[in-house]
Amino acid sequence: MEKVICLVGGGAASIAFIDNFLNQLNGENGGLYSIYVIEKNPVFGPGAAYNDDLDSNLLNTKTGFITIFPEKKGDFYEWLHNHPEHWQWKYPGFELDPDTYAPRPLFGQYLQASFSQTVRKAVKKGVKVIPVNAEVMDIRKFRHGYTAVTACSINIQADYVFLLCGTLENARKDTPKMQGGIISNPYPVSKLTSWLGKDKSVAVIGSRLSAIDTIIALKEAGHRGKIVIHSRSGYFPSIRGTQGRFQPRNLSEEYLEKVQNSKRNLRLTDVVEMVKSDLSLYFQENPGHPQERLEVPKPIDDLGAFLDEEIALAENPRGWQAVLYATNVIIDKLWGMIRPEDREEFREKYLNIFLSYRVSIPCENAVKIRNYLSSGDLEFRTGPVKLKKNAGGFPVVQTPSGDGDTYDFAVLATGSPKRLGNSNSSLMIALEEKGMIVPHPHGGLEVDSSTYQVIREDGSIENGIFAVGEVTSGNFFFTSALDIICRHAKNCSVNFYKNHCVESVFFTPPKQGIKG
Repeated sequence: MEKVICLVGGGAASIAFIDNFLNQLNGENGGLYSIYVIEKNPVFGPGAAYNDDLDSNLLNTKTGFITIFPEKKGDFYEWLHNHPEHWQWKYPGFELDPDTYAPRPLFGQYLQASFSQTVRKAVKKGVKVIPVNAEVMDIRKFRHGYTAVTACSINIQADYVFLLCGTLENARKDTPKMQGGIISNPYPVSKLTSWLGKDKSVAVIGSRLSAIDTIIALKEAGHRGKIVIHSRSGYFPSIRGTQGRFQPRNLSEEYLEKVQNSKRNLRLTDVVEMVKSDLSLYFQENPGHPQERLEVPKPIDDLGAFLDEEIALAENPRGWQAVLYATNVIIDKLWGMIRPEDREEFREKYLNIFLSYRVSIPCENAVKIRNYLSSGDLEFRTGPVKLKKNAGGFPVVQTPSGDGDTYDFAVLATGSPKRLGNSNSSLMIALEEKGMIVPHPHGGLEVDSSTYQVIREDGSIENGIFAVGEVTSGNFFFTSALDIICRHAKNCSVNFYKNHCVESVFFTPPKQGIKG
């Protein structure tokens, strides 16, 4: 009987899931499967992360490395090379080179083409892929499956539901069309720049990639008002060097397998020694590369001086970056092998430091931020803050001492909220209220780490609902890099096929599918 699969979200995770699901069929009759892909954005493929926006939003992975199909190295670069008619007119300033950093919306065009390619692959295998432009508001369980309820009154009945929702936004507070207020999500920055008056004062809460996108977009649109970065952690992203890829010896699946077989948990000191050992190996293999020290940094006092040093270092290969980026293959496995008390210590003391090292930025964007600081157009402040509104409805950024500065607008460039209830996802809020999912104490929702099935409030597994991506960061620690998302989508797809589809001997009610 036909099995109906519903994917909530039509971005990178969905492409990777469908592609890997199709790879599992091995000549089996694909006509047994229908896959509904429900995406609230009008275009399938880019998702929120790579949606159409300004070209100042840059990837932080080189054009020659990034791909949605890990087995096809350089696929994005090849697509750009083979289809200049699709993008050169829109991005005339982009230089096609394996070592450049492309605009994120351009990568979104590639993902759109990749989604279409995956649908064609499905057609050849007899699998029906049905894209649906709608927002899923709830999932209701019934005897033989689930109903995905959308905002436009289309209900889709399915045997299995996969939550591939991408990064959740903060709950909406105000709209930039107001005279002042708190903006919960800076994207798309093209709307932000058109709505905010050029002389308005702006506080940017956060100091990582979305904050940098916000600042550069505002300045390149001619913003004249005061802009202040409020970095609560006191850290700022490092700058990508010129190094290539590296194959570690200790931070590898083979080595971790040996550690796992010894049945011992790792301490943070063990992980530090593994990093040091692989860094030594890197320099043995690359004797001419500068031996930059990797040490625990202090919070930044002078962002200008920090960027000056980083820009100079980024002109050369940076061995520690090659080692850290290589951990994408094993980072969740490594995290799961660390003693629970050491994981808590890491989250409390070192997480922000890790993210500032691990989530780096291209040098060209760092130079822009440095120039804004030098000209006095941008300020950088550190320390914990609280955000509230005054009687006039304008945001006040308040320090623990009680001092505060009033702005016309505050932009929350802080990524996904830790608590699902603080997001703007009606779906996640509804599922949590019904106990069909349970929040993970470190963010997102609880899933079974092997099968990706969600965990209910009572601790049991919800057999037919799965989740992949940023909403599983509590389980898997670091899930925001594209290659990590693709790997989890593949693992989820392979496990799902093995456990639920191999013999295709299931009873399926005859009325699954779309309902108006």
